[in-house]
Amino acid sequence: TNAEGCSSEPSSPYYFDQFPLYPNPATTEIKLWNGDFGQISSFKILNSNGVIVMDEKPGQTFISIDQLNNGFYYVFWFNGEGKRI
Repeated sequence: TNAEGCSSEPSSPYYFDQFPLYPNPATTEIKLWNGDFGQISSFKILNSNGVIVMDEKPGQTFISIDQLNNGFYYVFWFNGEGKRI
C-alpha cells in the first residue's frame, strides 16, 4: 500500500488525441491506430441507442463503415485478452 492507500500501480492515462481511430467524423472508412494501446484484436461499434451494429476482428487497418447510417456511434476496442482498451 502506498501513501495514498492504493495497493496497485496507477493505470496509464488516457489522452483524447491518441484515440486509435481516424478520421473523426468519418463517412466511408475509419483507420485503426495502435499507438500505445497495444494490439487491437477486436472491436464493437454501437449506435446511439446502445445497439451493437458491428462486432468484428479487424483484418486490416481500415474498417469500412459506409453501410452505417449517419449518426453518432461508440467504438469499443479489445486487446488479445478480451480486455477493453
